[in-house]
Amino acid sequence: MPPNTVTGKLNETYVSSVDFLHDREIYNILYNRYHEDTLIDFFEQTGRMKSCTETEFHHFEKDYIYQTIQIDAVAGVVGAGNDVTITLNAANHDNGKSFPKITDMALVSDKIPGYVIAKDTTNPTAHTITIRPVDQDDDIVTASVVGNFVSFYSNAHAEGSGQPEGLISKPLRFTGIVQIFKNHYEVTGSEATNKIEFQAQGKYYYMFEGENDTFTKHKMDIAFGLIFNKQSDGLTNAAGEDIRVTKGLYHWILEEGNVYAGGISALTDVDNIIKVLDQQRGSKENLFLTGINLDIDVDNVLIDKLVNGAIQYNTFGKGNAKQRAIDLGFNSYRKGSYSFHKKQLDMLNHQKVTAIHNFPNIGFIIPTDKGRDVKSGKQIDSICCRYKKAPHHNRRYIHKVTGLHAPTGPTNDKDCIGFEYLCEKGLQAFGLNRFMLVE
Repeated sequence: MPPNTVTGKLNETYVSSVDFLHDREIYNILYNRYHEDTLIDFFEQTGRMKSCTETEFHHFEKDYIYQTIQIDAVAGVVGAGNDVTITLNAANHDNGKSFPKITDMALVSDKIPGYVIAKDTTNPTAHTITIRPVDQDDDIVTASVVGNFVSFYSNAHAEGSGQPEGLISKPLRFTGIVQIFKNHYEVTGSEATNKIEFQAQGKYYYMFEGENDTFTKHKMDIAFGLIFNKQSDGLTNAAGEDIRVTKGLYHWILEEGNVYAGGISALTDVDNIIKVLDQQRGSKENLFLTGINLDIDVDNVLIDKLVNGAIQYNTFGKGNAKQRAIDLGFNSYRKGSYSFHKKQLDMLNHQKVTAIHNFPNIGFIIPTDKGRDVKSGKQIDSICCRYKKAPHHNRRYIHKVTGLHAPTGPTNDKDCIGFEYLCEKGLQAFGLNRFMLVE
């Protein structure tokens, strides 16, 4: 290995931090030695960086064909065989429409099915349905409890009757925004002689220590934002300019996904998580990104109990995907038909950022398969990083070296070297009902 600090000029090639990110062999040499663990590394190494042309990006998903309603009020005479009239909660309405329809079969409780005989839509935010017990010995009025949910599972019709009212399936639109991230670092001309030097592919390369530190900070800023941000709504700076903040994984799951409280302390917790994922038609292959405390808990529960063979590594791309998973620090387990690629995410236990909060105790379960946009028909990764790109302007990473000692030539007469970074990125998640936050 060449010395770290030299005088004179060697036959070396300057490689910027952005360059080594995209040259896999060079990246792998530096990866283990100069590495701050981030979600960005996973996106970069597995092809989950996707361009977008607008500040706002969106996709469409199919909603459930079957829906439940929540009981807001109950009217009816208690007793066997009597009808019950249920007022739907306001949240079960969409522009004056609601589910279910007359002739639907309803489950008011586990043991009492009913039949929808009437529906009143006069009040656009408080529709009522009248349900008759299928068995006249059932007391469906008592079984209907305010706050409980009613599901609808089938339908029944009289002989010679006409067709029922049609259902309207409206796709769900999910929208995210890209955020502008910037970093700048500057050192004096004397300090600028400190370089990181290494050999790859038979050639010597170098980059500046300050540049690597700045780029590491830049990636960490992005990664922290893609996890913890709450999407901005009317945010401005001191000058009154709009500031866009992308929504991070934590808040996407809190708002649209599943939360499993209490952590993992027994194998039954693993079983319960799998059961929830299965109800949501989850992916058979999942990432499991954990804080240090949850990571230890999971290992204590799973060691010698789960199968770590027959694992598919489709998540990590083509070629030697298993080796890439190992290089990225994933440990894979299998239970039943579900595989989990588990990794302790160092950034969830950062001493100055996350360790002072609850984040060492949490984990994210993320599906790794693809969904399909119901409007465009295009396949979409369950999770990816979007970056803004125009035909002649790519904002994935904009990197600029300035000063008298810039390796590509002086940009000014100042005896220094400066490293500037800018990018515009946002997090996109598809099928959030299949994601889970473990806390």
